[in-house]
Amino acid sequence: MKKNKSGLLALFVILTAIFMIVALSACDLVNDINKFFYGEEKKEEEIEDEETECEHNFVLSTNGLKPTCKQEGYDLFICSKCGQEQRRTLEKVDHEYRNNVCRFCGISEPAAQTYREENAELLVYKSRNTSGDNAYTFVFNGNGTFHTNLWTKYLPELGIVRINGNIGLPDRAFYDATNLYEISMTGSVLSLGKEAFYGCNSMKSFVFPNGLVSIGDGAFKNCEELTDVTIPNTLTTMGRNVFSGCDRLRNLSMSFAGSNDRKGADVAFGSIFGVGNADSYSQVYEDNDQKTYFSIPDSLRTVSLTGSSDILSYSFAHCAALIEKLSLSAGIEKIEEYAFFDNSGIEKIEFAEGSSLREIGEHAFDTCVELGGFCLPKGISVVNVNSFSRCRKLSEFVFEEGSVVSSIASDAFLSCTALKSISLPAALTMVETGAFKGCSSLEEIFVGENVVALGINSFAGCSLKDVYIDSATIANTTSNNPSGLYGTGGGFNLWIEEHIEINPQSYVNVHYTCPNSQMSEEKGGKKYKYWEIK
Repeated sequence: MKKNKSGLLALFVILTAIFMIVALSACDLVNDINKFFYGEEKKEEEIEDEETECEHNFVLSTNGLKPTCKQEGYDLFICSKCGQEQRRTLEKVDHEYRNNVCRFCGISEPAAQTYREENAELLVYKSRNTSGDNAYTFVFNGNGTFHTNLWTKYLPELGIVRINGNIGLPDRAFYDATNLYEISMTGSVLSLGKEAFYGCNSMKSFVFPNGLVSIGDGAFKNCEELTDVTIPNTLTTMGRNVFSGCDRLRNLSMSFAGSNDRKGADVAFGSIFGVGNADSYSQVYEDNDQKTYFSIPDSLRTVSLTGSSDILSYSFAHCAALIEKLSLSAGIEKIEEYAFFDNSGIEKIEFAEGSSLREIGEHAFDTCVELGGFCLPKGISVVNVNSFSRCRKLSEFVFEEGSVVSSIASDAFLSCTALKSISLPAALTMVETGAFKGCSSLEEIFVGENVVALGINSFAGCSLKDVYIDSATIANTTSNNPSGLYGTGGGFNLWIEEHIEINPQSYVNVHYTCPNSQMSEEKGGKKYKYWEIK
């Protein structure tokens, strides 16, 4: 019996020892796991914190859904601590109109007022402008002309005009609409009545699509902020004083120069800007003893003529407006005599590619003292009398490749004192008397192979250093050249194309020696021999 009790006691001790070992092992295992995940054993207070609720800090998110006229929306809030989300429902809202159509459901905005005349209608909408102030929007639909200004009462608060058809606008259509700042068109304006945009001094630019036929007197008068205007070449009639008082106008594109019937003073470019006085003007039109003064804005810098009408006599004459660049369309075929005479403001004239220009009249650019360069379109056959005389800043003159110029008339480039070099075109046959006389900076000329005559004093008063001759005829009539053609007996290098045969009699009475075989020069793909002047 004692043995049995002893055995049971021993078994109990062994089982207790095993239990203790297992318990201790389990505790170590938990510590090991905590160390693995947390780097250290979890403290009791941390475990207790886990069991407490998050004190949420909900912040409005930008990822909510904006309500529309078609569906509800919601604001989304996210806890900055635990990331939990909450939503707040937002009810549907009213229609959101853009260009008078709801951007969500497409329904048209109901107009505050509708006016109809012939086949056209005007819808008037109450809206807000860019500053949030009350404003009106006009929408023109259909095809027709309004003969009466029905909407006068809305003009002080008019902000936007949209034209969706082909519309004619009456006199004073938007007279003194000082808050009008935007005009957009998917259609066109067929005609603008007198003073149609008078005093619209919040409008900075205006572009008409094709279709405009006529503009009445003073249509843009006193549009003080207007800087850019584009008028299509469908225009056939332009009234007087169209841009009078547009003192910030910088860029103007239109189909022709001058005013409506383009007779008398109306032919002058300045007629569309209004009459000035003898003390303050930028262009004067002289007709016998009568003078008409025009005030072109000092701001004007570029002018583009986009139509095919000729530039009539005196269109830009006696003009001091500083026009940095005048662009002429390919359709213009003629620049009449005196068109730019005594124009002291224009600096550059550009012709469109494929220019159809066939004639430049006498004195057309005479005394354009600021004109710095010129490329003559290839269709011109004659450079007329005094065409470019006294253009004192004309430093470069180029004949377009393929030029058909056959004659340069008397005094064509008289006293162009900045001109340094000239390459006469291949088709040229004659340079008449005094054509380049007084071109005191002219140092180099190229005489083409087809030239058969150089008039007396053709290059008199020039500072010639090199004369290149490709013409056998001119090379063999040099006996007249030193005094008759160049105005001096020497002072320049004479270069004659190497294949030209020289008649010994040509130089009997001239102070030239035979060609110096040791001196030659290549120029423009040709080789020239040097003739020394004694």
